[in-house]
Amino acid sequence: MSNSQLKRVNYSIYLDPVNSNSDRYAVGVMQNWAKERREMMSDPSAGVALHYSLHMHKNIYLSGMFLYLLSPAMSNGLAGSLSEDNIKMETLKQQLENCGLALPSSESASPAIDMHALISEMKAAVDMQPLLSEIQQLKAELADLKATEPAVPAVDTEALVGELRAESDISPLIAEIQQLKKELLESKDVAAESQNALSESDLATLQHNLSAEMKAHSQHREIAELKALLKAQNKLIKALSNGQPLPEIEDPEPEMNLSQQIASIQKVKKKGIF
Repeated sequence: MSNSQLKRVNYSIYLDPVNSNSDRYAVGVMQNWAKERREMMSDPSAGVALHYSLHMHKNIYLSGMFLYLLSPAMSNGLAGSLSEDNIKMETLKQQLENCGLALPSSESASPAIDMHALISEMKAAVDMQPLLSEIQQLKAELADLKATEPAVPAVDTEALVGELRAESDISPLIAEIQQLKKELLESKDVAAESQNALSESDLATLQHNLSAEMKAHSQHREIAELKALLKAQNKLIKALSNGQPLPEIEDPEPEMNLSQQIASIQKVKKKGIF
């Protein structure tokens, strides 16, 4: 090392590309870096890239030192797994878990939501311009309406409450009227049903029964008259045979008096024949 402000450190590493896959892959990567550096040295416009290439080994060594100081086992594991297929986050995560350095909440933590990206996607999916224009128009119309409409008179709350109470007081009366209307309609329906209860067949049956009853009454009356005549004839024959004076012939008693006939006719009227 020199005594200047910058410290120059030279070190050598020994790789075994024949027996170690990690060493063989590292040799190939460093050969590609050396080739790229020679190309940049011949290109005047690649000064910045050349500067970074000359100093990147410092970053590589210091980052490796950080990992080694953090966990020598993890540093050894990463060095042994160095290959083209293993350079990915899953390999680093596995080495962290093997060394007990994995964060407990790393798997359950939800991914961060990029709100700006989400808003941009929503704006792209929905055209907000017509909606914004409509909102502005509604605001303008509302302002014009407030400027032109007259002042709203104050509402007498007590008077309004009184009116509402008055309206609520007549509600029982309205309910009673509705109930009376319902009962009246029901009574009309019952009367109509009673009036229509007698069908044509019932009327025909009543007429037939009345005719049969009147015929039976007529036959009974004729039989009674014949019986009276036979009785009178027998008395006359008996008187003539005994030499007695002729007895007075009694009138046959009517089977049914007038009041009974009127009652029968009224009974038939009630049945609906007339």
